[in-house]
Amino acid sequence: MSLNLAYHVFAVCAISKQAYGFDSRTIKNFIFMKKNYSFKTLVGAVLLALLSQSSLLAQDAHVSLWNFDGGDLAATAGSDMEYMEDTGDLVAFGTTEALGLPAINGEVANVIQIPKLVPGQGLLAPLPEDSNGEGDLINNWTAIMDLYYPAGSSGKKRGLIDVVTAEWVAGAADAEFYVSAANAVGTSGLDFGNVTPDAWHRIAIVVNIEGLWGKIYIDGQQVGSVTVPDGNLDGRWSLDTAFELFVTLFNDDNNESEEVFVNSIQLRFESLNSGQILALGGAAAVGVPEDLPAIPSFVDQWTPSGKYAKADT
Repeated sequence: MSLNLAYHVFAVCAISKQAYGFDSRTIKNFIFMKKNYSFKTLVGAVLLALLSQSSLLAQDAHVSLWNFDGGDLAATAGSDMEYMEDTGDLVAFGTTEALGLPAINGEVANVIQIPKLVPGQGLLAPLPEDSNGEGDLINNWTAIMDLYYPAGSSGKKRGLIDVVTAEWVAGAADAEFYVSAANAVGTSGLDFGNVTPDAWHRIAIVVNIEGLWGKIYIDGQQVGSVTVPDGNLDGRWSLDTAFELFVTLFNDDNNESEEVFVNSIQLRFESLNSGQILALGGAAAVGVPEDLPAIPSFVDQWTPSGKYAKADT
């Protein structure tokens, strides 16, 4: 492969600079390098530029984040949460130390304590108007929670995320995602993994209606997957970003709720891949990072990052 051919590879990218995000300075720098640098340097620079652009593109999807650091429902990113009915009179905010909880990886964290709730109570996570997955709603998304269930909540079914109400989808009164009586993360009667009591965990739920799959992770490790039946675009597992514009958390229609402590909640309008979830790891006192961490090198060797990766890898 000649130097001119390598330069032409970049030239094609430069012509389509809007698609790849190249600016005029980047293009000028490559022209300069053609004149002054070796073939290896040029090729390396081209690859670095492409990888850098893919990393930036991976951050483009909307992110909502709540870390409860201010002792309220203020958002770290996105819009503030809201209470359902009188839930605000029941919850408590404090540090892990003040609430008698173990620290997260040795660090004191700010958390919200949510008691057992009844139907009509819970938290409302607002959603901006948006769409993806070739539908009118958010069909590809990721929810991540850092939470702690005490022993008293163990062995009982507990709602996590109620994506859509029965008013919009028949039979959708139950929470779409929950922790089962077997202490596993469940959906549609299928349970995965082990959410051990008296311990902090990071639960990640990744949904890709467009690709007809969903995956469950605990502390960075995949513990299960489900196949989404065809014909569910803009359906029960899609985030409603057109009508109700929220999801409900820790809410259920028939008292399937138990005490839980929560350090961080994040919603992303994209389906993260296994390498990205692995990089996020387990619960952290600072909460779930808004910007995705780098994928570990041993994973990156077989899992491409960002927009150029298959979402289900």
